[in-house]
Amino acid sequence: PTEAEVKLLRQYERERKPLDDLSDEDRFMMHFSKVERLAQRMTIMTFMGNFDENVQMLTPQLNAVIAASASVKSSQKLKRMLEIILALGNYMNSSKRGSVYGFKLQSLDLLSDTRSTDRKITLLHYIAMIVKEKYPDLANFWNELHFVEKAAAVSLENVLLDIKELGRGMDLVRRECSLHDH
Repeated sequence: PTEAEVKLLRQYERERKPLDDLSDEDRFMMHFSKVERLAQRMTIMTFMGNFDENVQMLTPQLNAVIAASASVKSSQKLKRMLEIILALGNYMNSSKRGSVYGFKLQSLDLLSDTRSTDRKITLLHYIAMIVKEKYPDLANFWNELHFVEKAAAVSLENVLLDIKELGRGMDLVRRECSLHDH
């Protein structure tokens, strides 16, 4: 029952009107409204009732991201490709900054934006040509990357929100349990 309904039920009790005059539903609501910490208990019951379904929806998404992460981490060809990109970046920037030991993955986006002086070829195309000519064993590096397409379809933001929501639900359950343990 809502707060307004509870107030009406309490007023009905204060006026000492007979419960038998109430409908079955209203009598049920009268008893139901006397449950201690009703809102929290209902929230917990809803959380627990939906828990398995929520976990079943999250599990394949998490598994896809975990599998793709493991695939990327273990790919030796991808590691060598990134080393080539780093070496080329260091060569191109050697007069400006000196050598660097790494780069942000987000800077890979610049490979297709950076063009030659005659504007005919991008840095990405140049790297592809170099790899094809000098490192042909790396030309199919993406074959080592499994589950990446599945993981790319996962909204990390939504997964994190869902996990956070599950955590909040678990915290509520813990708080309620600790109130009743004392």
